Amino acid sequence: MIKKPKQKRSRPANSQPAAPAPEAKPTEAPVAKAEAKPETPAQPVVDEQAVFRRKNGCLYQVLQQVYRSRYSASLARYADWLKDFKQGPTGEERTVYGIYGISESNLAECEKGVKSAVALTPALQPIDGVAVSYIDAAVALGNTINEMDKYYTQENYKDDAFAKGKTLHQTFLKNLEAFEPVAESYHAAIQEINDKRQLAELKNIEEREGKTFHYYSLAVMISAKQN
Repeated sequence: MIKKPKQKRSRPANSQPAAPAPEAKPTEAPVAKAEAKPETPAQPVVDEQAVFRRKNGCLYQVLQQVYRSRYSASLARYADWLKDFKQGPTGEERTVYGIYGISESNLAECEKGVKSAVALTPALQPIDGVAVSYIDAAVALGNTINEMDKYYTQENYKDDAFAKGKTLHQTFLKNLEAFEPVAESYHAAIQEINDKRQLAELKNIEEREGKTFHYYSLAVMISAKQN
């Protein structure tokens, strides 16, 4: 049996080719809105003169209280009954005066005052650079002095033949050797600051008033300090 060939279907006359499907556009990620930067708060206006007066007043007061009054009196009291200050007590002393103590509350107040003053801005050089070292050395020395004061006040030296007194003396000398150079630097820094302020004040007086009696009074004072 002979197979008939398959007939091809003809396309209708009005038939159009199928249009290509539109390409899918990639989905665009939403644009993130830029976050608003927080506004920097306005910095308070610093009254440099007020800061200087507060710093200088506090630091000078500490110098007066710590170094020139209580510490000097304590050292003089202790040295008064020792035959050899560097050697310290031997146990053969006929008279024992002990040593004057330093107020613990005064020490704590001075330490807090100095560190608070140094933290203020603007910086006050060269005093800020040595003030903390000064008060740390002063507190260490003061604590040793107070331990010595308690020891001698309670007359414990009679019980241990000055054994602890000799040990405390070595600690005292070590503290004193650390304190003295820092105290000198501290005092010199205060003097340097005051000298600069006086020269600036002299210039201001001349600009405001001219070379008046006020001007020459301060000029003579400055000159006397320099000579």
